[in-house]
Amino acid sequence: TLEEGLLEVTPRPITVQSASGTRVYDGTAFEIKEATIIEGTLVEGQNIEYTFYNSIIDVGVISNDFGVNIYNGTEDVTSNYFVTLEEGLLEVTPRPITIKSESHTFEYDGLVHDFKTASIIQGTLVEGQRIEYYDSGYMYVGTYEHFVDYDIVDEYGIDVTHNYEIS
Repeated sequence: TLEEGLLEVTPRPITVQSASGTRVYDGTAFEIKEATIIEGTLVEGQNIEYTFYNSIIDVGVISNDFGVNIYNGTEDVTSNYFVTLEEGLLEVTPRPITIKSESHTFEYDGLVHDFKTASIIQGTLVEGQRIEYYDSGYMYVGTYEHFVDYDIVDEYGIDVTHNYEIS
């Protein structure tokens, strides 16, 4: 008698890692569309294509999510691989600026005076963003520590103060 044997072809293991990166907040989307095979190899003549899903604008950290497809010419052969994905991280850090409240003197006239002015003495705002100042004002004779309350807003008036490290 003749007994037939079995031949099993198993998936080829590879591990792919997306890139990580950090940058200071600049109001634009941050993405890195790079990945590397860190374990295993592709079959000779085959190529890998990456699809990236995430970007980040505001201060924070997210995973650099991605997917892969592996091709032999135009034929998708991804199912012949056991693919492990390791996601890198994308981080946006606060933009440092220093704000100084300005001094001013008013002669008492019975009216409330506010002085909604401060200067950025170090760093810059992102283009298109501005500072909106708030001050409750002063009326009576005296010397007051004057620090203007403020929000930093974008061109649509959305508060983006949390994206700045203010000193």
